[in-house]
Amino acid sequence: MAAPEPQRETEPPAEAKLPPGGLWTKLTESTTESPGHLAEQLLLSLRSRNGPQAPTLHDEFMLNQLLARLGLEIEQQVDVETNRFSRRFLHDLFHTYFAGPGTRESTIEGSTYLELGCGSMNPLSLLTVFVLLGAKRAIGVDLDPVHDVSIAARALARTASYLLTDPRLIVGDYPITREQVAHNVRSLDLLKLCQGDPSGLDESLLAFRNESVYELSLDDDSVDGVFSNSFLEHIEDLDRAIEEIARVTRKHGIGCHNIDGEDHGSHTDPDQHPLAFLTVEPERGLVRGCNRLRPLSYLPIFESHGFEILDTQIWGRQPVDDTLRAKFVEPFRSMPLDRLEVSGLIIRIRKL
Repeated sequence: MAAPEPQRETEPPAEAKLPPGGLWTKLTESTTESPGHLAEQLLLSLRSRNGPQAPTLHDEFMLNQLLARLGLEIEQQVDVETNRFSRRFLHDLFHTYFAGPGTRESTIEGSTYLELGCGSMNPLSLLTVFVLLGAKRAIGVDLDPVHDVSIAARALARTASYLLTDPRLIVGDYPITREQVAHNVRSLDLLKLCQGDPSGLDESLLAFRNESVYELSLDDDSVDGVFSNSFLEHIEDLDRAIEEIARVTRKHGIGCHNIDGEDHGSHTDPDQHPLAFLTVEPERGLVRGCNRLRPLSYLPIFESHGFEILDTQIWGRQPVDDTLRAKFVEPFRSMPLDRLEVSGLIIRIRKL
């Protein structure tokens, strides 16, 4: 048998090479390049710092100045509710959970909280807010493991910095002072977290669990509040999930669940109708990752497991005319219009 040919180092593709003449020259002289192309060149320059095409001292100096300015500008531009790492995201989600009847009056200090579907990118930042407001314990649960532990750790340090600067940046008029936050932050090693070291967490206070909502590793009646944001619509056996939520929730414990009842494919495809998934005859329980249960239909399921409905807030409606309804499969085709059209709902509950 002939010996295999040795692998040769291949020439990198043209788009992966730094442009000739110095990166800074390229960036400052390019008036016709698209922003996306210039961003690619900037990323290439960062990756090449220790490579064979290391930038000149002039390039290095000018690049650092550019990055400093760019960093400040980006921080402002990405402070939006859709960015899970942003201050705005934390602010809006905190007020979603604690802005309605029952939840607004609840006392965070000394309580234990659970967030379902906390995500893999920045799973514990909101729960860090709870701990710094005096919560006894906060647990985040998600089926996906943490994507980048170091980045997630640094995000927690940034969350703490917002509250230490001024709690109103996140929690608005919630009654807490910077001095109280400073007292509560002693449970975290901020230096380690700033360095991306997750050992800066005290897991007896703040923990991530990679597990299913169907089998939570929590004791019965151990949680004072359970929250979720655009999570329950992805659960196939909703009755089983809410039964488990009821098991871990203490008597008079609260909950807040934000339901996105739209076809999630429409979030990325503007040509797709937000209710398009109601036209699909499913082979399984989920269609494009969603159970398709209409948001108002969640209410009797919560009630059947011992919860009372404290408040509902409709934030989305999709008009349905006869032509669109005729395309729906059952049971949606025959569903009352007032239940069918509601596509976004916040549900606040309390366990009886």
